[in-house]
Amino acid sequence: MVRPPLLTEEGNIAQSHMPRWCCVARLFVSGRFAHNAMMMASRYSCPVRRRPSCQFLTRAAVVSTRFVGTTARSQKGGTLRLFLLGILAIIFGNLIMIGAQAEEDAAKAGQKWLSLLDDQKYEESWHQASSMFRSEVTQEQWFAALKRFREPLGPMVSRMPSRVEFSRFLRGAPEGDYAIIHFTTSFGSKSATERLTLVKEDGKWQMAAYGIY
Repeated sequence: MVRPPLLTEEGNIAQSHMPRWCCVARLFVSGRFAHNAMMMASRYSCPVRRRPSCQFLTRAAVVSTRFVGTTARSQKGGTLRLFLLGILAIIFGNLIMIGAQAEEDAAKAGQKWLSLLDDQKYEESWHQASSMFRSEVTQEQWFAALKRFREPLGPMVSRMPSRVEFSRFLRGAPEGDYAIIHFTTSFGSKSATERLTLVKEDGKWQMAAYGIY
């Protein structure tokens, strides 16, 4: 009886007179040994460092380029915003200074004219009023109004401007440059609020209306 060939450890086909179950056991042992050897080798061997692939390096380069570009654009945009904010701050500051100077000039002109009333220079106060006022109010009417409403208050003790407003239009008046100034004034007998309206004629502030409240 001819037995089938068996695979030896050297990988050669050879005849064996061993029983079939012995040959199977031998192959099983050899296979387990090889498997265990591979497991031991993989457990105690040093790990191999793999180099990043070209595809990974390309993606990293693209992401880095995008990040740098975005950062550069953000920095450029932030610089531009700061520049614009600086210009707006300068313009706004100049407007505030111009407005404050205009209020100061109008208040000084108003106080200068009111000092004529304090010194009872009524005729001069009428001549220094605007042409619009002189065309509506005669000297006699003006003198009578001052003697009725202004003189009983007594001499002026203190006067401070409390509010200054500018307008292009007033009710019942033509278009122009107007300044409405409110003064908090202390007189000899009482305190009151003086409202003085100025109009700019020939580049100068001149009285257009006056009232005591």
